[in-house]
Amino acid sequence: MKFCPPAKNSWTSQLPADLAPLPAFWLDKPGALTASLRNLGQLTLAVQAERATTLHDEERWMLDQPHAWVREIVMSLDGQPMVCARSFCTVAASDDQWGSIKNLGTKPLADILYNDPEVSRSQFCYRVNTETDSALAPLAQHTFHIQELQPLYARCSRFMRQDQALIVIECFHPEFWTHYPDSQLLA
Repeated sequence: MKFCPPAKNSWTSQLPADLAPLPAFWLDKPGALTASLRNLGQLTLAVQAERATTLHDEERWMLDQPHAWVREIVMSLDGQPMVCARSFCTVAASDDQWGSIKNLGTKPLADILYNDPEVSRSQFCYRVNTETDSALAPLAQHTFHIQELQPLYARCSRFMRQDQALIVIECFHPEFWTHYPDSQLLA
């Protein structure tokens, strides 16, 4: 089943044509983001929230329903928050195939996604977020301590295990590109 945003949604299945090479590289980079970030510095994770909640309108297509178990984290490099992430699945899946997300603590989600042969990943969808009414905006503003909303580059994908979906959204700090201008050579 293809992972593709509906029309009139802020997510797209194509990278913006005018995207600079460095953001394009990171948004389309396969594999675990945490593994690549570790090549840039000391990586730490902090859990911001774990809860059952109602999804934002722009995310509902990803699970085809309004309610989900959501985990929000911040990934910091050398003590600086550089990526915030939201992962979510249905509440039922959080007690079934994806139950292990409730016990990760500060361990990366990649620990359970990339070591399980039953897990498959979709292609990426992308978003350049400049709106304040998105699911990413409050998390990014709080995480990155930005007063004005700057363009936020994000990607999402769907992981499947026995017909149960887990969505992972990763959003980069607006200054990631200037802090790590040569990062595509390192990662």
